[in-house]
Amino acid sequence: MRNPLHLRESRLFQALMAFCVIAIVTPVQPVLASSRTRLVLSPEARAIVEANRPELSEASREDLLARFSSMLYEYSDFEDEAYPSALRWDTAAGRESVMEEWSISPARAVQEVDLLFHALKYGYAAYQFFGGDEVFCAARERMLDEIGRHYHDIPFWQYSQIIIANLKFIQDGHFAFGSRTLCEWSTFRVSPYLRFSLDEDGFFINDGGKRVASVSGQAPSSFLKPSIDEDGNIVYVLGMLVPEQQVDLMCEIEYADGSREIAWLVPIISMDYGGAVYELGEIEGFPLVSCRSFDPDHDEGKALNRFVEDAEKLRQEDVILLDLRSNHGGSTIYGMLWCQRLTKGNVGPYFFTAELATDTSIALLLNGLSERLGEELSSDQAEALWRYWKNAEDPDRPGWRRIGIEQGGHVSDAPFIVALVDSNAGSATEAFVRRLRSLDNVVIIGTNTRGALLCGNPGMLVLPYSGFEVRIPTMFWLDSEMHNYDGVGYSPDFWVHPDYALERAVKFIRRHLVREGASVSLGG
Repeated sequence: MRNPLHLRESRLFQALMAFCVIAIVTPVQPVLASSRTRLVLSPEARAIVEANRPELSEASREDLLARFSSMLYEYSDFEDEAYPSALRWDTAAGRESVMEEWSISPARAVQEVDLLFHALKYGYAAYQFFGGDEVFCAARERMLDEIGRHYHDIPFWQYSQIIIANLKFIQDGHFAFGSRTLCEWSTFRVSPYLRFSLDEDGFFINDGGKRVASVSGQAPSSFLKPSIDEDGNIVYVLGMLVPEQQVDLMCEIEYADGSREIAWLVPIISMDYGGAVYELGEIEGFPLVSCRSFDPDHDEGKALNRFVEDAEKLRQEDVILLDLRSNHGGSTIYGMLWCQRLTKGNVGPYFFTAELATDTSIALLLNGLSERLGEELSSDQAEALWRYWKNAEDPDRPGWRRIGIEQGGHVSDAPFIVALVDSNAGSATEAFVRRLRSLDNVVIIGTNTRGALLCGNPGMLVLPYSGFEVRIPTMFWLDSEMHNYDGVGYSPDFWVHPDYALERAVKFIRRHLVREGASVSLGG
């Protein structure tokens, strides 16, 4: 029988591994040649997919690293860093004591704002990316100015609005104040009744054959998105990404003959598809890989290990349907290993990862870890974890662990993959999608992903008087695009309502996949 102390330590470090994103760099291995002829997209479909892929960066590894490094805050000293004990939260004490009141005095609000901005400077990995001292100090002054206008206690709802309104520039899907993320989310709105196609001259036409001249005074291509109809044909729908809070959206279509048409766009709302963490099944003879979570905390049956292991048996398949709808994320390790097992190589662009190792960031992470475990860490455990982070601190970059660099690769001998996504697919799932986009034989069907990929490993700050929780990410990562997709996510190649994505994906496969070098689709 195992020592209970050892069991407790094992549980602690399992939670730690689930809590942290672990960057593992694997050298690219040669891809074995295959005797079979691959299935590839038809020319029409391939042109659409290639237009939705990023251009390959020609920058060197050194140039990319220098650019990434410039986005990290440079700490000259730590003299004004808040003492970690001021940031630690006693989970045993609970929050009831601080939540008995419904307002906060201006003096206490000032103390909390000061603590918050100390925590942001020394604990938020994207602090420099969103403007550094100049932008954050200006936000702090605006908050203090608004608080200073109050002579009496400030209601919590008003106090939280002061903080949120002045931090709206943080477009980070993992940063949250109270129960709200500050990121501005975008949703896809579409006209459900209108469909368009291309004529032989490449002009958009409606079902009646009339050419589209413009949409709301702009080029039609800005609004007409590739989609798939009930029979698997490529069509175009009228739609666009807009902020979630926008209520009504109307477009005016002008045709070449001078006629006009008004179309209302309605949001596509993704449901939670639920189901097992991982299942390997089939649909109409094609293997169907369904994965609803990458969070090992929700994986009591070790299904995610099977998800990775099964990738090897899929290597000889012609087509794989990969259903990632409703997968909110978790650990990036599973998507990375699945791609490695499937392709025998390292897939994806360059990845750069930076994790803070300040006393502040560690205190925030320990708060978050205590919350996950549901109990306070002992002083010995906290000390062990503090050393775990500090031991990897970069001597040339105080306050940061060494930058993790993963050099991806291009693989051209993998099965054809059809990935299904929706607006609930976020975080680690988007990191998986980012890898898949680097394969030359992948099509993505559904809606835009959630857009929560810039940061990770959120720690927790609990403000001492109001009890408001602040989720502060301590890790920052970008690929060679160096672009922030948070709030918007990755766009699919073909925009299809998630409820119909699987059915239409199968029809699409039969109509638009051909043997390499041939011109006949699977459907004949």
